[in-house]
Amino acid sequence: MEIFIILSFFCLFILFYYYPNKRIKHTDLGKHHYAHRGLYNHGTNIPENSMMAFRKSKHLGYGCELDVQCTKDGKVVVFHDDNCLRMTGYDGIVEAMNYSDLSLLKLKNTDESIPLFKDVLDLDLKELVIEIKSTKLRRKVVSAVLKELKTYHGKYSICSFDPLILLELKRQAPMIHRGLIIEKSNTKSFFMNLVLDYALLNGFIRPDYISMNYKDINIIFRLFRLLGGRTLVWTVKDISVEHDLQNLIDGVIFENYLPSIKNNL
Repeated sequence: MEIFIILSFFCLFILFYYYPNKRIKHTDLGKHHYAHRGLYNHGTNIPENSMMAFRKSKHLGYGCELDVQCTKDGKVVVFHDDNCLRMTGYDGIVEAMNYSDLSLLKLKNTDESIPLFKDVLDLDLKELVIEIKSTKLRRKVVSAVLKELKTYHGKYSICSFDPLILLELKRQAPMIHRGLIIEKSNTKSFFMNLVLDYALLNGFIRPDYISMNYKDINIIFRLFRLLGGRTLVWTVKDISVEHDLQNLIDGVIFENYLPSIKNNL
């Protein structure tokens, strides 16, 4: 009998801990497709996270997923890597550089520069999934991103792999639609992998949705969905994948193909 009571309390705790936010508001994203870092194609000189890639997404009617981080002088830029090397050929850390220097770099030997977040917002894209890159300067970056979004009226969501960034977002702007990205990783300590793989800070973050690599969908993802939470998968490169997962997901972050359906799975 005691074991039954203990198991019952444990099950109730798990259900409560992973129970999602179900707030209905103007930033609620619904079932849509999001172009991964814009509709980029390095083979045709459209770099990822470039103004050209975002304009193409807008022209074809897709929402966008993009990455943001801060420069040394506090400018919010749209760029994925910590280091500029892969995309620009220059070996420099983004958050250690001023934007005046960063703006001189070109993306993948094109005329495209690393864009400011505010310039991307000015494009008035259909919908945005905004990923804040992991950093120790969490309060500064979250504040800077929220400042840029203050006058933005489009639909958007903010997400991160870093649960501490989401805790800071919850503290500063609790009503902003927030998502926890879960990534299966073997590069961190056992304890850190445990915390991240099984979303052990979920009860404090209370995300509106969970996003995960479609190849790594785990029990937490399924439980969150079962409890009514929204779920996104990335990075889908074949339309057959979203057909196979259509009963398990609400949104798809895609690249290298154009979904024929733009607003609903």
